[in-house]
Amino acid sequence: MNAIKSIRNNPKKSIAGALVATALGKWINGLYNDHLFRFTMCHSVEHFGTEPIKSFEQPKKITVFLNPAANSGKATTLFDKNAAPILYLSGCQITVIKSEYEGQAKQFMSVLDKPDMIVAAGGDGTVNEVVTGLLRRPDFENWRDVPIGIIPLGKTNTICRLLSNPNSDRPAKWIMESTSDLLEGKTRKMDIMKIEAETGGKPVFALSDIRWGSYRDAVEKTNKYWYFGPLKKYMTFVFASFRTSIKTSREIELSYIHPQPIPVCEVKADFKKLHQQATASILSKLFGALTWWWPWKDAVKSAYQPSIESTPVENPIQEKADVYDVKDLSLKTLEFMVTANSHDTSLKRECAALNVSAENDNFSMMDYIQNGPNRNQTGRHKALHPTTEIECSKLEIKPDNVEGTWFSVDSENYEAMPCTIEVIPNKLKMVCSSR
Repeated sequence: MNAIKSIRNNPKKSIAGALVATALGKWINGLYNDHLFRFTMCHSVEHFGTEPIKSFEQPKKITVFLNPAANSGKATTLFDKNAAPILYLSGCQITVIKSEYEGQAKQFMSVLDKPDMIVAAGGDGTVNEVVTGLLRRPDFENWRDVPIGIIPLGKTNTICRLLSNPNSDRPAKWIMESTSDLLEGKTRKMDIMKIEAETGGKPVFALSDIRWGSYRDAVEKTNKYWYFGPLKKYMTFVFASFRTSIKTSREIELSYIHPQPIPVCEVKADFKKLHQQATASILSKLFGALTWWWPWKDAVKSAYQPSIESTPVENPIQEKADVYDVKDLSLKTLEFMVTANSHDTSLKRECAALNVSAENDNFSMMDYIQNGPNRNQTGRHKALHPTTEIECSKLEIKPDNVEGTWFSVDSENYEAMPCTIEVIPNKLKMVCSSR
């Protein structure tokens, strides 16, 4: 009775206490559910570590590039609590490399010995560094079969969302599901964007998008308004609408080539010798089983190996642009965006393309505030009211008045400058969700 009387006499304090108690209960319930899910996931991957391996066979080698600075320094804690137990139960040989400064992952990739899998544990920036470092290797063609996995530990995990759809809004569950996907081994081919500055230098590679404009500038300041909680993404555009620079249209000139066919590999085989090759293959296996101890077995065994000549077709996208019909265009836009890997992976495609869009620069402040938060749909940025949309295989862009402005390349900032952007289809083998 005294408690009821106290609540009645202090309504404001009672309401505030009820709200705090509700939030605390929700938080504790979330931690408990994460714990149960962690136990379930660890139990489900135990069989990977208990499976016997053949004699002289080595455990699978997985190299993890961990960015401790990701997610405001929380990445290491998230990794140790949610990803590490699953990885170490898998029976694989795990090597964790922690980067100490920006760009270090690129340097490590240039001297890394070839593992069975590479994992980027961090946000989009970590994935971008690992991919760029790998593609810059002179011997990349020998690494094409090495899959790249992602553990989403950053604040922006756009690339990981392209490969897996989180079943929960709890970050811990998504981390555990993505780590489990690494062990399942399901992969898909992904296009990459090769970006080369007009001034020269090493190329930069991207998997998601390149953005330049007012919406991009506003999104960069979202974390500044953290004290608004779940409303911060809306308040970002409210405050941005008062800045003069946001209202300034961006001017850009571009030249582009229409989508080109994806190169294929023609395999020439002598079908009259298929029976002989099959017989030779059986003899080769039998010979290897009976003479494993003989030091000259490799030389003799090679005589029984079947051979199929493979002649790759030249990539038409790599040829000079003047072979094709080049289109020139001048745009005035609120936001310029180039997107890759936006095709439906369930459908067979004949051409590889980049999607280029220019947002309408005729807008009101209310339009800007309403459209800004809605541009990011399912983790990807999308133009809501584009005045121009084109598909191309390669384009050259020359932005005007670039001083003090930046490109966002897979959510990483690069100084805006004239450059060439090209799509290279099916370049990387990425681990994707098995769900």
